[in-house]
Amino acid sequence: MIGSAQVPRALDWRDAESQHAFLRSQRARGTCAREVQRVGELVLEGAAELARAHALPLPAARPSPDRVLVQLGPVAISLAWLKAGGSEAPAGGELLAIVWKGALAARGGHFAPERVAAPSRAVAPVTLWEQALTPSATTPDDWHWHAHGLDGAGHTSDEVAARCVAQLRNALEEALGVSSAA
Repeated sequence: MIGSAQVPRALDWRDAESQHAFLRSQRARGTCAREVQRVGELVLEGAAELARAHALPLPAARPSPDRVLVQLGPVAISLAWLKAGGSEAPAGGELLAIVWKGALAARGGHFAPERVAAPSRAVAPVTLWEQALTPSATTPDDWHWHAHGLDGAGHTSDEVAARCVAQLRNALEEALGVSSAA
C-alpha cells in the first residue's frame, strides 16, 4: 500500500505558518535591516525636501543600525526597530515611528565641561503621532508593514516612508503656523 504524499502548501503572506518560517530565518534578518534602512533613507530625503520647501536648514540626522532620528527645525521624527524579546529574528518585532514637537537629543559638544555657566532650558519633546508596524513576508520580495495586525492591509516600505513624511509635514506646518493649502 502506498501512503498519500503531503501536498506542499503555497506560501501566502496571510498564512501565519509561512510568515513565521520566513521571519525567523537568517534571510529575513538581512531583509528587515534593508527595509528599516530604506524607510529611514526615504524619510530623510522627504525631510530634506520639506526643509527646502519651507526655507529651513537641512535636517540633522542621527542614524544607527536599528534607528534613525531626523530633526527638522522645530519637529523631529524617530524610527526604531524594536526586537521581540531581544531576538534578532524579525518575527514579533515592530518598526516604531514617532513624530515629535521639540528637539530630540540636540547635538552638543562632546568635550564640553560637565558644568556650564548658564543652565539649559531645553523643553522636553512632545509626541504628536506614533505608529507601530509589524512586518509580514514569506520571501524577501514580498515584505510589507502592517499597522493594525496581519489582518489589515500591508504597506511597502516606500508607502510607510511617505506616510511618515506626511505626518512630519503636518507637524512642521503646524509648528510654523502655515497651512498646506498649496
